[in-house]
Amino acid sequence: MNVIASFRVNCRHLTHAIKSASTLFLTYFFLAVGGVTQAQLTAYEPFNYSTGAFLNGTASTGTGFTGNWTLSGSATIIGGLTYPSLPTTDNAFQQSPAGQRDSVSLSTPLSSGTVYISFLYNQAGNNGGNVNGLYLSGSGTNSLYVGLTSPWSGTAGELGLGTIATSSAGATGLSSVLAQMPGPTQLMNYNQTNLIVLCIVFNTSGTNDTVSLWLNPTADVTAPAGNINAPNPDLVYSSYDVGTISGIGFNFQGGGAVEEYDEIRVGTSYGSVVGASAGATTPTTLALSVASGKEVSWTANSTDSYQPQSSSDGINWNNLGGVLTGNAVSSVYDSSPSAFHQVLDYTVGGIGNAATNGSFEIPDVNSTGALDWSGPANGIDGNGNYIGVYVTNSWGTLNPVDGTNLMYMEGATPATGSVTPPNVYLQSAPFPIPAGGVTYPLSFSSANPVTIGGANPQYQVEFWDVNQAFISATAFYSIGAGANWTTISNNIPAPANAAYMSINFIEAIGAGNSWDWVTLIDNIQVDYGISGPTNVLAATVQAGAVFTATVETNGVTAAAATGSVAFETNSVAESAGIVNSGMANGSPTSVPTSYTITAIYSGDGTYLGSTNTLVVGGSNFGSGTGTVNLAGGQTTVTLSGIPGNMYSLQRATNVMFTAGTSNFPAATAPPGGNVRNLDNFSDLGVVPKTAFYRLRYIP
Repeated sequence: MNVIASFRVNCRHLTHAIKSASTLFLTYFFLAVGGVTQAQLTAYEPFNYSTGAFLNGTASTGTGFTGNWTLSGSATIIGGLTYPSLPTTDNAFQQSPAGQRDSVSLSTPLSSGTVYISFLYNQAGNNGGNVNGLYLSGSGTNSLYVGLTSPWSGTAGELGLGTIATSSAGATGLSSVLAQMPGPTQLMNYNQTNLIVLCIVFNTSGTNDTVSLWLNPTADVTAPAGNINAPNPDLVYSSYDVGTISGIGFNFQGGGAVEEYDEIRVGTSYGSVVGASAGATTPTTLALSVASGKEVSWTANSTDSYQPQSSSDGINWNNLGGVLTGNAVSSVYDSSPSAFHQVLDYTVGGIGNAATNGSFEIPDVNSTGALDWSGPANGIDGNGNYIGVYVTNSWGTLNPVDGTNLMYMEGATPATGSVTPPNVYLQSAPFPIPAGGVTYPLSFSSANPVTIGGANPQYQVEFWDVNQAFISATAFYSIGAGANWTTISNNIPAPANAAYMSINFIEAIGAGNSWDWVTLIDNIQVDYGISGPTNVLAATVQAGAVFTATVETNGVTAAAATGSVAFETNSVAESAGIVNSGMANGSPTSVPTSYTITAIYSGDGTYLGSTNTLVVGGSNFGSGTGTVNLAGGQTTVTLSGIPGNMYSLQRATNVMFTAGTSNFPAATAPPGGNVRNLDNFSDLGVVPKTAFYRLRYIP
């Protein structure tokens, strides 16, 4: 605010105190608007169609959906699914998985803010490693998949998030597994109606979005409860760009046991998609703060590694975080800026392979015939399945990719009777890696020359510390090979304390009779750079900042608030932060010398959304001198603004603005910026001995 012009009646001169000396201040007028967003459904598909055959081209009757259903195989409408305390209506969708892709379009695509999606899901039995689940049709090559990512037993599987090809005439395998709930304590049961809730907060880190998932939470509540990790999500993944979601569909790769879906909801709050009976009623305001720093950036290539550094004297240097490999990240944020910055460029002199016996050339007397590789016993297991995992020099017309050997894996189920899926796996012994905290390119060759029935060959990487104590494991990733050799590659980040790595393969065969899968593996490589010369790069340093928004009610932090806050600078979207304990942080961002932050709180099932702005490093007021002239029992007040901005004058009879206050009508500053008002003190009935004036900026 522009503070303060004043006068005393018994004095001949005017006193002026124009402009705050602070370079960072909050605009006088809060834009905290209670009731901006009311929690509600934006789309709802209760499958209000006649029971019986559900045909391709059937017009959607769901609210918030448009056009016709696209089905690539026969489907059926059955009686609706139910879930405790969840309001349900009408019927449900059912299909026997056999390679189908089904979809329907949303009336309004989803691409910003916070979106919640829920649905009821029942898989009648074990469909093995087949990829059967719901996908959200995105704008990229791949779309977000929500469903079973790996079988665990005959009664339960692992629920996960993955990516799947956006365009396909029929069902496909996963392009990647993003996150997966671990067994045996966190599983989704077959032959049971499950409630799955998804939250997508768009653009939490650049273009990447944060996806959270809850399995079987309590329904008819406004905040998460009752799920395995309540109230926290059971899965969270923040390194994938969901894109613009234009529709919802199903991917049914196979397996035989029917898939059932019902009660698809899309909403603006958690409570809206779990049937909460009451909407948000509590108004909020946002308090904003800024932590200023420096963004340090450099030009990077895909092969070198980089260590950014800072120094107070240009002689003694401190590392800013850890070593960064490649060009995926080429800037860091320095929250305590120093006078000097540089970047060490660790060049690559060559590429080594950390994987031990990755082409299975070194023999051993174990069951696989390869040193440092183990598998199950070969032959017929206790359930009548055939299992074979061992080294051979060829399979059919396929010869080794590297050297003279390849690894053969086969699982086959009995022709009749009940089936317990065969446990076909291959495990490496832990092998040393050069360093923790580094991303390692993993690649191998694979083929599936026999694919009878359903299976989903997968691989996983585990990490171990210097004592070979287990640290962590990645999700199982679908291999997705064809009948001929296919090169599979992935970038695997190692934990900071990792000293060893191991690799696991599984076939994940389903429970059908006479199912038979052959998987071939060869030429496993875990690349690491052999050090070359170290160069010193000059860093580019820009002003940066981290924004924090606190959700408040009546001036007190609303610690129970959930949802997200989207941040903008000068009306340009920057990032979004998830509200935790009433607070949300944006991602570090470069900023100009002066700018305006806008923060937009989404609201949740209890708290209404709100908005606020903060002016940083500049002013919404002009540089002119304010004047107050008293004549004829009234004053003419002139204070300096910016042409085109909206302002309102406020008067008080003490400097604290707690007595004799009056707010004048808002006005737009004319060319030149001077905002002029006449004050006749009619509200006081007398000309006061002292009066103070200040100008309020209205964004």
